[in-house]
Parts: sequence; structure tokens; C-alpha cells
Amino acid sequence: MRRMLLIGLLLPGSILAQEAPGKNLSIDAAASSASVLNDVATIDYVLSSAPGSTEQLFQFIVEAPAPVTRIGSPEPAIDWKVDTEFRSMSVAMWTVLGDQVGPGQSSLTLSVSAVGLPGIVDAWYRGWVPPQPLPDDIPLDYAFDPLADASVPTRVLGIEPVSEREPDPLLLRLHGLIQEACGEISWISASARCDALGDFTLAARGAVTALRFADARAHLDGVLSEIETGLQSGDLKRSAYWLIRVNTELIRDLLPNPPSADAGGPYTTIAGTPVTLDGTASTDPVGLPLTYSWDFGDGSTGTGSWVTHTYGEAGSYEATLTVGNTLGHLDVTTTSVTVTVPLPTVLAALVPVPDKSLKHNNGHFTVEYSCQGGTVTSAMLNGVPVQNGDEAQLELKSKKSEKDSKSEKSKKGKDSAKSLKLADTSFELVVVCENVSGSSTATASPVFAEKSVKSKKGG
Repeated sequence: MRRMLLIGLLLPGSILAQEAPGKNLSIDAAASSASVLNDVATIDYVLSSAPGSTEQLFQFIVEAPAPVTRIGSPEPAIDWKVDTEFRSMSVAMWTVLGDQVGPGQSSLTLSVSAVGLPGIVDAWYRGWVPPQPLPDDIPLDYAFDPLADASVPTRVLGIEPVSEREPDPLLLRLHGLIQEACGEISWISASARCDALGDFTLAARGAVTALRFADARAHLDGVLSEIETGLQSGDLKRSAYWLIRVNTELIRDLLPNPPSADAGGPYTTIAGTPVTLDGTASTDPVGLPLTYSWDFGDGSTGTGSWVTHTYGEAGSYEATLTVGNTLGHLDVTTTSVTVTVPLPTVLAALVPVPDKSLKHNNGHFTVEYSCQGGTVTSAMLNGVPVQNGDEAQLELKSKKSEKDSKSEKSKKGKDSAKSLKLADTSFELVVVCENVSGSSTATASPVFAEKSVKSKKGG
């Protein structure tokens, strides 16, 4: 009965299915740290055997396309053997001689250094099995390959030789490594994280191409922020973290230390009116003299920390400032310039009608107005809409008798196109003219002629 119970406990999926000897274990070969110093990269591994493994770790082999300069193993050294070559292949290889990494256990730190940069390389791990005698019927041409026949292949953080140490090719390489980490090896599991990291690296590369090194640094800082968040949230493995972090920091350190361009703004001006653009807030990190080159966005250019430019047409323009120091380092920035049309010019007048007799407190006037650079949207004479050229009869009621008033009304006839009858108030023509920049208003008031006095006698 006890024997049957033991068999039942061995059945769950945590126990690996039986494979060929040497393959009955699952090892997480995670990078615990990585660094680059003077072109030499160093990677530390901690090997963790899954609880379901049925074999102890015997060998861990990492492809070394960049020749190994140093390989280290945990103490006691008597329990480990290290090599840098396996069957003429450059590798970093650790062989466990003692009882070190059994199922559910983790190794101490394994370290390797080589001239190159962190990358993704092939690796193999192999379980320990007692030596087995070869069968009598083995073919004469049989060649045992420990990697293919008795090891589990995997992909790990390794060291690759990199000849080009310029920001642009390194950014292209980093972008490819991120895509690989987001692919089959699934070092980054969140697709949104993968998209953000890819966007940041491409944006940084574009900024480098445009000589906008400050922008490139900002994008690389975005990469570093993303991997920190991914590591904390658990959707980014430690190998991916060290892969991206070390390469990103190296690229950032290789960027020139240029001046910082500041074009001021945004600016607003009127077409035909000079506007001054101010680049004096630009700085150099070590105080070197600066040169200033402007592209105003309308086909014109200028130089100097302060520049004055006149835009001939309304619109939105992007002005570009390129600042350089005496070492040849440049920084480029842009600012916006919004150019509007001038406010319209509006004139208004109430012109006396010629050849009309002006009576006391009465008068005929012609409404006249003009709008240059816009459209008349309102013309009101004491609140009454009028048109350009209208003739108006303005009457100011005085203390006349009701009989006199009626008499005057009967005499008016049809002398004017419009007749306003207003008592004891001011007369005012208000004209409003508008365009895309706003409105302008003009006012006008009539001038009444004094009553003429005639003597009964000549002279």
C-alpha cells in the first residue's frame, strides 16, 4: 500500500517526462548581473534547477563567439571544472564535479568575461548520468555528440563581438535584440512593453540621425524606465533586463555631449511685421562658445543668437535652430511661429448731402464706410442697420409745439431713403469689420449746421 501511494505522488506534471539520459532536467540559466568596462563585458549566471528535474546538473556550456578572457566558478573550486573550448568551439563551460545543483536547487554565481557586448547566444545544459557501456551492435561510424544527444539546448545572455561602437549601428542592434527577446524566447511577455521599447529605440535612432542628441538621450531614458517597470511587474525576465540595460547605457554614454539648443517661443506675429526669435537660452555643458543657425521654415535662414525675421504670408511655421560648439558638436531644436493677417482697417463717416438746405437741428447725411483687409459684418446707425451709400434724414426733436411738429412731418415727403426720428440723444454710426485675426470697429457722428439767420432788410 505504501508503495502504491509513492507511485501516485510521482504522477503530477511537475515531474519531467522521461527523456534521453542527460536531458531529464530543467535549468533556468538567468543572468543575475551584467556590465561593460573598457570594452570587456562580464556576465554572472545563477543556475536554478526545477523541482521536477530528475537529474543533477552536470555541465553548463555557453557559446562564446567573443573569446573568453576570464571564467570564474563558485567555491569550493574542487567541485567545479571550467573550460573555454569544447570540440574546437569557443565556449564558457562549467562542469559540476560535486553534488551542487540538484532538483529544486540553485548554484552560486558563475562568471564569464569577454571582449564584446551582451547579446543572445546558444547554450546547453546536461544532467549527470552514470556511465553506460556501449552496446555490442553499435555502428562503427557512430559518433556521440554530447550537445545533440545528451544536452538540453537553450538561449541565454552571452557576449558577442561588436566591431562598430557608434550610436547608430548599436541602436539598430539593440532594436533587433529587443525583437528577439520579445519573440520565441519570451524574455519579455507583455506586447505593450515590446512595442514601447521598440518605439523608443527607433525614435532614439532617428534623433541621432538628425543630430538631436538631447532627444536621443530622452528616448534612451524611456527605454531604461520601461525595463525597470517591466522587471517590477514581472513581464520582463532578468536576462532581458541586463541585456537591454547594459546596451542602452553604453549607447547613451557614447552620444556626443553637445550644447543644448533652446529656440524660445512659441511665437506669434502678423504678416509683414518683424518678429524676433531668441536663442540666447541655449547652453554648452562646458561653456564653449556657440554658433547659431536658423531656418525660419519659409525658405529663409539667418544666424545669431537673436534674429529678426518678417513673414510675408499668414500660416503656421516651424523654425529650426542649430547650435554648435567649437568641438563640432551640434544640437537641433524647433519652435513654432504662428503668423496671422493684420486686423482690418475700417473707416466710417456721415457725410452731409450736398445741395440740401440744413434746417435747425435737422440734416441729410450719406452713410459712408470702407473695410480694408476684411469683411463688414455690421453697420448700425443708432441701432438701425444701414448700407454703404444710404441717405439718412436725422431729426432732433426740440421743444416745438405739436402743431409745428405735425407741419414738418407733412413737408418731408420722400426726400430721404431712411429717416430716423430720435429725441434728445446722440447720433452714431458704428461699423464692424472682421477677418481671421479679429475685428475692428469705427464710429462716426453727424455734425449739425446752425440755424441760419436772415434779416428782413438787405445787407
